[in-house]
Amino acid sequence: ALGGRHARGTLVSGASKVHYAGSPQGRHPEEDDVHGCSLVQVDESRNTRVSLIPTDMLRWRNERIVIDEATTREQLEMSLRERMHTLMENADGVDLLVGWTVAGLGPLAAELRRGTLARTLLDALREDYGKGSQIAWSTDLAVESSGVLPPHWYDQQTIRGDYLRAVQSFQAEPSRTLRLEAYLPENADDEIVELLAGVETASRGSLLNEVSVLGVDLLSPEEVA
Repeated sequence: ALGGRHARGTLVSGASKVHYAGSPQGRHPEEDDVHGCSLVQVDESRNTRVSLIPTDMLRWRNERIVIDEATTREQLEMSLRERMHTLMENADGVDLLVGWTVAGLGPLAAELRRGTLARTLLDALREDYGKGSQIAWSTDLAVESSGVLPPHWYDQQTIRGDYLRAVQSFQAEPSRTLRLEAYLPENADDEIVELLAGVETASRGSLLNEVSVLGVDLLSPEEVA
């Protein structure tokens, strides 16, 4: 029996077992799903069986919903509610803290990122599931994009196409300096200047992906082809 990890797991199984019981309670969103204690039973032949005894009073869940360009608001809301019902049914009465991630591109994803729809959906989930004998409280609703856009968009002779080709040129040349701090006013806070200057490292790729998606949101027609 080993300690030191908050996640439950068995490293070695067989005649002998090496097992992490994990923590009895998930302490933050990354420690999601069931937490508890491990009961070890040994029979007269020295065969062992390890079973979980849940002890958590609150259970974190991180849920991901995938949408596409044709997904409507009503379909997304139905998917969120169906997933929530399933989570509650499988939680055995334990209260839940649920973080939502919606992944995809298209008009609905753009509305979630730039408008008030994400807050509206989050408020509705909290109102409908955040009360009662079993609580399922939605902590947040984030929007994720891989930055992978249809290749033909980059070839279009449009403002959007020009924009995407400009961003692509930075993606194709990792050594090319972004110099984002040059766009700040002269009296900008030193911490902000330092933060933007540091983008040249690990955050560069994810930043450029987000920049691509932002441009698509703002420059695409209402019906994206």
